[in-house]
Amino acid sequence: MKQVLVVNFKSPPFQGIGGRRWSKISKGLIRKGAVVHNIRAEWTAGDLNGTFCNGDSRSIEINHPFYQKPGIVKKLKDHWHLIRTKWTGDYSYFDEGAFCIEELKQALREVLSNNKIQWVFISCPPYSWTFETVKLVKSEFKDVQIWVDLRDPWLKANNWGIPGLSPKQRKMEEKRHRFVGENADFISSPAFEILEEFDKVQLSEKLIHLRHFFDWDDHHSAESVIPFDSKTWMYTGQFYVGMDEYVDQLRKFANTHSDLCIKMFSKDAQRFNSFFSSTQNVHCEMEQGAGIFEKMSHVHGLILMLSEYNKDFFTTKFFDYLPLKKPIAYFGPNGKVKQYLKAHGEQLTAYLPFEVYSLKGYDISQDELSFRVEQILNLCQPTENSI
Repeated sequence: MKQVLVVNFKSPPFQGIGGRRWSKISKGLIRKGAVVHNIRAEWTAGDLNGTFCNGDSRSIEINHPFYQKPGIVKKLKDHWHLIRTKWTGDYSYFDEGAFCIEELKQALREVLSNNKIQWVFISCPPYSWTFETVKLVKSEFKDVQIWVDLRDPWLKANNWGIPGLSPKQRKMEEKRHRFVGENADFISSPAFEILEEFDKVQLSEKLIHLRHFFDWDDHHSAESVIPFDSKTWMYTGQFYVGMDEYVDQLRKFANTHSDLCIKMFSKDAQRFNSFFSSTQNVHCEMEQGAGIFEKMSHVHGLILMLSEYNKDFFTTKFFDYLPLKKPIAYFGPNGKVKQYLKAHGEQLTAYLPFEVYSLKGYDISQDELSFRVEQILNLCQPTENSI
């Protein structure tokens, strides 16, 4: 694999978790000698770090009305776009990539025409970018192979406006989903359940379980001045759909362990704040970038919360927690993640009836970035236009 293009909507400098999976894989591919080109959305000022892209780098202005200045005009435009997309069967209004499709196509044509690229990796969602990338590559650059990676379900998604699709939109989204399944060379996901949306009989050879991973670089940062805090627990993640019950359990945990301090770092910090407004020992802040690992390494324990829809999904943060070898408090339904904690960890009785596990003895060698990159390279054999 000499040259690849990674289409990653939320690549850095985006600070959230959405772009982490493929920015890290890009770094791993570069270390293996690949030239990695990148197309991403333009989130903040600044260039993509050379660690994640050593080739052509393109950022695309999102142009979504959601990000325009608030006011009555914006509300009217938003309502009009919502009605229009439902009526025409177009992409969901909440698909953030849907308002810059032509710019995406232009960037794809330029990068693919100017470089001898063998593989395109497209990180999904947004679903609009996934479909349009597969369609363009397979129609205009037939020698290029394409790998689609779904971080979230597609047709069963709880976000990106999928639950609110009109019948016409649903029909079109199913058609796009089917097209991607038939034309992508590989389709991967961190959870088997996401891959089950595709026809496993016809597509079995191209469906790849590519789990999340941790990156040793995040845990080998410079020595910190933050002191260890034996009384603090930390949660880093979203307020997932249907998670209210388990957030309430965490509130009870905080109230019954008033000597502990619980810190929440999330893009949904405001929503968490509404739950914990009367709980003095819970503090909610907005999510952070790489600096969160320094904070995680200096707390006593880590909190893992899931909801019914993702109880079987091993999130990015789950694997980020493992190298720290800290107690993990689980709040969520019984699923594969909970069973995994029970099978590989020792339950700590000090916090009963809440479930807290120690995974100190767990072998994490196959859950790191380098192992995942080797898994990808072993599947991506050289193509005819390799240089």
